[in-house]
Amino acid sequence: MASKETAAGDDETPLQAVIISDSYNSRFKPLTTDLPRCLVPLANTPLIDYTLEFLAGSGVKQVYIFVCAHADKIKDYLAQSKWTDYASSPFEKVVPIVTPESLSLGDAMRELDSKQIITSDFILVTGDVVSNLDAEEVVAAHRKRRETTSKDSIMTMVLREAAPLHAVRPITETAVFAIDTESNECIHYESAKLAPTRTPRVQIDTDKLLQHDFVQVRNDLVDSSIDICSADVPALFTENFDYQELRRDFVHGILTSDLLGKQIHVHIAQDKYAARVGSLQAYDAVTRDLLARRVFPITADANLLADQTYVYSRPHIYKEDSVRLARTAKLESHCVVGRGSRIGDRTLVRHSTIGRDCAIGSGCRIDGSYIWENVTIGRDCKLDRTVVAAGCDIGDNCRFEPGAVLGPGTVIPSNTIVKSMSKLIADPDDDEGHAVEYEDSEDDDFDSETSSDAGDGEYETAGFTSIQDRLRVKKLQSLAFADALSSLEFSDTDYSLVGSEASLSDSEDDDVEEDRNFLRPGGSGHGRGRLDSVAAASIASMEDMDDEEAAAATSFLRMARADLETAFVEGHSVDDTMLELTSLRMREDVSMAHVRRAIIDGALRDIQRRVQDDPRPKSTPQQLRQIAAAAVRLWLTKFGGLLSRTVSRNTRAEDTADLLHALHSYCARDAPAGPEDTGSTSLAVRRADLMLDFVRYAYEDDIVEEDDIVHWYLSPKSRTRGPKGDYTRRAVYPFVKWLQEAEEDDDDDEDDEDDEDDE
Repeated sequence: MASKETAAGDDETPLQAVIISDSYNSRFKPLTTDLPRCLVPLANTPLIDYTLEFLAGSGVKQVYIFVCAHADKIKDYLAQSKWTDYASSPFEKVVPIVTPESLSLGDAMRELDSKQIITSDFILVTGDVVSNLDAEEVVAAHRKRRETTSKDSIMTMVLREAAPLHAVRPITETAVFAIDTESNECIHYESAKLAPTRTPRVQIDTDKLLQHDFVQVRNDLVDSSIDICSADVPALFTENFDYQELRRDFVHGILTSDLLGKQIHVHIAQDKYAARVGSLQAYDAVTRDLLARRVFPITADANLLADQTYVYSRPHIYKEDSVRLARTAKLESHCVVGRGSRIGDRTLVRHSTIGRDCAIGSGCRIDGSYIWENVTIGRDCKLDRTVVAAGCDIGDNCRFEPGAVLGPGTVIPSNTIVKSMSKLIADPDDDEGHAVEYEDSEDDDFDSETSSDAGDGEYETAGFTSIQDRLRVKKLQSLAFADALSSLEFSDTDYSLVGSEASLSDSEDDDVEEDRNFLRPGGSGHGRGRLDSVAAASIASMEDMDDEEAAAATSFLRMARADLETAFVEGHSVDDTMLELTSLRMREDVSMAHVRRAIIDGALRDIQRRVQDDPRPKSTPQQLRQIAAAAVRLWLTKFGGLLSRTVSRNTRAEDTADLLHALHSYCARDAPAGPEDTGSTSLAVRRADLMLDFVRYAYEDDIVEEDDIVHWYLSPKSRTRGPKGDYTRRAVYPFVKWLQEAEEDDDDDEDDEDDEDDE
């Protein structure tokens, strides 16, 4: 039954939106056992508020919200929210539509068609979208296209570019789009598996390709779950009951049908943020982006809820009123703390959110974790990438390994170790709520998994995805699709896009300020914080970094400094240390150049510490030099492999040049600025006096080569670092001279051999 459509260009028609609040899967269980997915707090604000804020900013006037699981809770929440206070609400109406029998998005769309409430083009979105996109512009472009060039266009999908290892992307599958670059028409869509069984090839109809002059085949696009639909779309679901999933069934069916004659277009959001919180991995990634202000003006201190009072301070700290921090407690970076929460002495919190009315004991370390409201955590606990639902009670000296999830009201006794990727819930047979393992049951409510498919670019995971899982993409020969038709193989009936192996190229306050300056325009190295792309490996330069990107880079260096100090002191392996750095790099979305700088900075700090702690006499310059040289030699022997792994074979010259320039910059910080200056360090040895030995031993270990050192020394950049830079550069001159003389001797020997051969 088709909806009666108003003229697409009628300016008086209010813009409508449809929100599908149910996920129709159990990916967030046990967190959503008693809570609908759309009310899950992200940075202490329910997900649906971000979706409604996006719609309000896009000029939407009428909102219809389809609810199934926990319908009463959603209706009650909306009734008490600012969105239904129509005296001040940006909406004319917000109408929840209860559909207890729906088992998929397709069922909801058929119900929408039966109600005949859609009058024109509308925005279709899930209830867990976070975006700062102005969709009104996309709607206008969609309407204009339908009126002029493509009257059969029924949908515009909003997609976002993302690098292959971006944390918001699934690791087990990828979406493949074939797009006409002139009209933005999508001529093919397919979901390709990366694991556990790899899709060997994607086949595209030859006849369709030949109808278009310029086509890109891309897998670097992430589905934001935002679609601009014509009023015909619900009717098409009614006409075909096989349509359950939006992408795999509806979009794929429309594009492969020879009878319907409909078109689907895409809008690629390049300068705006749009993501769906469809898994715990995405929950983690989107929270980090929000705290890093990458979704501006949607931020924690935007105070989307009427009673929120968050205030922002550097470095990305958000606190409400009445937060009590002990004198020695530390919010290191990227933290949200809700009203009424208390944090005890010597507790460190970073990259985490803490809800309202939480009590955290002394000596805790909370890293990359999400604590909901009314949670109690005892003394000396360690939480690493853990989600703790509301009302949990954790005893003293507990340790949570990465990926652990606690359901609401769970009690964890003291001295408990919760293993990685565990899901725990309160024992329903225990009045005190002690924890038991959570197991999915077949009779779960409608929020359970009802589709065999993980759903439109998502996938199943018990918790956060580990860095090992994401790097395993390479070992699984993930599909690294190209952007040009020249990469396609030809056959008589179709074009086949064959998978290839992915390439993974890839005083404290004073120091932090210097890091910021070093990373601003004029600094060296590769640029902004997007991971190296397989499809397009170009990296912007540092000159493109704005204040927020520089702040993100500084935040990365600050956290990497702490991780490296632990690794060096405790003697971690190069593999484990690089794994941690890569994980942090992906979380912060920075380039390999930043990893290189962090390693160099950490190395110099560790060498200075070793020299300082060495019990041997250091009363003469010769004694000090011998101890320092030995410390440099020891560090490079144990950890030099870290630097080697930041140098790609494809960009070796650029990477080694960046390495040496970064080493020069960091060593020059405490160098003397003139003849009467003695440098600026209280330690036994200055960084500037480590430069020569570092370069010499790095050369011996094949981290840098002779040409790299000579080119760095002779480059104009090495000569423009001021008096401190000149002092540090001159210290390396004896070694550079030795390299040049050795090369001349080799040339002379070769000439002598040639002369002997001539005789």
